[in-house]
Amino acid sequence: MGDFQAAQLAAISGGGLDDAHLAALVNNNARAHRESADLAERLAEAGGGGGVQPPMAGFCVNPATRRPLDVEGACRGFLDVAAAATRALAARTLAGDAALGALFAKAACSPDWRAGQVTPSIAATLVDYHGDYAALVEPNFAKRLAEALASGAAAHFAAAALALVPTKAGGDWGPDASPGGPAAAASTSSTANILTGGWWTPADAERLRSDAVDLVAAMAPHCRSPDAAARAVRLLVEVADLAGADGTDAAILAYTALLASTPSLTPAMVDRLLAARADWTKAEAKAAAGAVREAFAARAGGGGGTPVPSPTRGGGGTSATATPGPPPPTPARVASAVKDAGFRAALAVMMESAGGGGGG
Repeated sequence: MGDFQAAQLAAISGGGLDDAHLAALVNNNARAHRESADLAERLAEAGGGGGVQPPMAGFCVNPATRRPLDVEGACRGFLDVAAAATRALAARTLAGDAALGALFAKAACSPDWRAGQVTPSIAATLVDYHGDYAALVEPNFAKRLAEALASGAAAHFAAAALALVPTKAGGDWGPDASPGGPAAAASTSSTANILTGGWWTPADAERLRSDAVDLVAAMAPHCRSPDAAARAVRLLVEVADLAGADGTDAAILAYTALLASTPSLTPAMVDRLLAARADWTKAEAKAAAGAVREAFAARAGGGGGTPVPSPTRGGGGTSATATPGPPPPTPARVASAVKDAGFRAALAVMMESAGGGGGG
């Protein structure tokens, strides 16, 4: 049974299943969970009748093979597969709708988002999708699907805040202005008290919190409980806390809280957001970035581990002896590629952290 469940999980993680197959996996494993739970209950009531010894801690022993049968483990396994299929269905929805993707591309980095015109459209689209899927999957897992959709949407917002926020007040993508980057390295003590000139303000952090509230308001009626809906977007609230930190100490507390739920969130991934703070001086942004690195190193055991290159600064995995490729892209294309690479890296981390949505 374990091999069968593992094969299903492998098929789900492979990413090649369509909506219908994922819905079928949800329903079939939900039914198998109920039936195996009923079997476990009957075995317990039978007290070993039918040639099976009395269960102990959910285990039965087949006298012919003397091998234990983990009935409770099989029950949990079916539930795990159904939950994984639910999350995959939500992820497929979030990644497969071009219009939804265009809306997410505006999150945390556009005037429309600042004006509150993006999140209501995203929330309404998620509710519509959930209504379609609710007719395909079992009611309890339809609720888990609502939580997974909310969790995935929160991950997209969080990734956008980390990787897509412009570093200049005008919203243009310019040279790397993150603390420790070329722009910061050129600064001297005489310019340390000059504001970063970034795009991000404390009001934007409040906008992120409002996004979380809007997602909960839209999806809570379809979730298992209001608390479950709130848990689904907790990651976004934690990123908003970091985005609105009023100083180095607050930034450390917010980043440490994020690390507890998102241990793969390296300091390099928050550089852009810290550098974009319009209300901070360059010295404050640099201090916050340094404190974040110290917190990360402390959590890793003091050594800091292997340096992780920033996803927003080129990557360099190409060998120096590689065959020359096409001519280098234009600066505009480089800026676009950097944004995309940074967002994809941040989204992968956020989605990993949000993977609990729809489970449990």
